[in-house]
Amino acid sequence: MKHKTVSTIAAILLAVLCAVWTTGCASAIFAGSLLCWRCELATMKTSLDGTVVDENGVPLDDVSLVARYSYPTWDYTDEETKTERRTVDGEFDIWKLGYNEAELSFHKDGYYSQRYKFRGSFGPSNDDVNTLKQHDMRVVLRKKGPRAPLYLLTERQLNYDMGNGTKTICDLTDSDGPKMVRVALDEKPETAKYMELDFKRDDKGEIELRDFPGILKSTGEPVKYPAVFIFRFHSDDPDDGLRLIDEGESYMEQHPFDGTVPNVDFDRKQILERQSGQERDRNTFASFSDFHNTASEDGYTLREVAIPVEQLITMEKKDDTVFVSWSGAPRFMFLKCGGRYGKASLICVYSGGRNVSTGYGELGDKFNPHFSFNLFLNKEPGDTNLTSY
Repeated sequence: MKHKTVSTIAAILLAVLCAVWTTGCASAIFAGSLLCWRCELATMKTSLDGTVVDENGVPLDDVSLVARYSYPTWDYTDEETKTERRTVDGEFDIWKLGYNEAELSFHKDGYYSQRYKFRGSFGPSNDDVNTLKQHDMRVVLRKKGPRAPLYLLTERQLNYDMGNGTKTICDLTDSDGPKMVRVALDEKPETAKYMELDFKRDDKGEIELRDFPGILKSTGEPVKYPAVFIFRFHSDDPDDGLRLIDEGESYMEQHPFDGTVPNVDFDRKQILERQSGQERDRNTFASFSDFHNTASEDGYTLREVAIPVEQLITMEKKDDTVFVSWSGAPRFMFLKCGGRYGKASLICVYSGGRNVSTGYGELGDKFNPHFSFNLFLNKEPGDTNLTSY
């Protein structure tokens, strides 16, 4: 009995020693990897130079340059940053060590600003393209034109709230300018001109649905979403209509939902790719606001813009739970309404819930898609100037 007890104690001590040794090795390996990563980061170079000119190629003096440098924390959950400001007279030259991201913003009174973002890459096996070395850049700042007399609706919401049985529309008939109005889902607005959010429907007028991964715990039924979201413009004037502005595909359109649900544990590259995609979408909206300042005089043939649901969502799985993220697929358009010219943007920001497996977010009582809606409409009929500032 005594011999058995001694053997048991010896076995336990041996197991503890093995655990300590294994943990120490793992820690050493981790520390070594972290040290190598930090050494590589310390030698990473940011080398950017070029000229700042106007639309005619003439160098611009007294340009404010804001440079923001950053690098990620060891677990890529955050970043540490440094910001510098300088005045540029025609030419700029930047050289830095120890950062894997840089953002340059150029500003001058009376001109539209320009912003550029650059990223580095770690290791020979990394597929990211190192853009931290750019030479002979040509930064063009466009001069602002005269501000137009505009009706403005910014950061408003077009939604379709099944829980409350209402939706928010944009009424375009008021003499004081466009306004947002809430009406019942089954009510036809009294106004003759309005914009609304709707969906593709079948012959019976029912919303066409698509099944998605995930089961509702409350009913055991599969999750369903509208197959196509539609932004619709109603008008009794045959000359009214929409004309899409081609801004290229958004990040969500470049990476549409393909029917597979990845695990929520993304690696670093996927995280950076998503962040850069969302950044591109924000830059696209800034470009729309600043640069599309003269409306086209013809081509207003559309009354609706359709967006498939695959372009609006990403789906991720953690354990047995499916999560839905609603974002992206921005649409930009000119519009003509009652002889007035304008421009509008539409971006999906939220659709009533993220946790599919517990019953939120699916088509049902809680389904409430929100689209961020911006409208710039010239007050003077026939005037195509849409400069907002």
